[in-house]
Amino acid sequence: MDTCQYGNHPDHGFDPEYSLAIRLHRLDKTWILSWSCHSIYHNDQLGEKMDWQPLKEAPLKIKIAAVKIFPNLLEAIEKSQIQLAEEIKRATAEFDAFAQTLPRNEKERA
Repeated sequence: MDTCQYGNHPDHGFDPEYSLAIRLHRLDKTWILSWSCHSIYHNDQLGEKMDWQPLKEAPLKIKIAAVKIFPNLLEAIEKSQIQLAEEIKRATAEFDAFAQTLPRNEKERA
């Protein structure tokens, strides 16, 4: 499941208006880690999309800052997996309830 977390950008420190974002997501059939800069003024108010780049190709200072965000990213991944498992359980229960209403043999269909 696509997961994104934000933290301090190495060029802007603790500035709450500008942050570093890291994201675990699928690209075609491969899971990758990406990074982007996020500005609450630039991205949010102008409705612009973030420019995601592969983390493995990022400058060293971005990689170091991203490592500090990893614990939050891992926690978010875990929560999304728990939510997905709960959704699967609910869908399975709904299907099972529906399947019980279907006729099981020729006599029940007639």
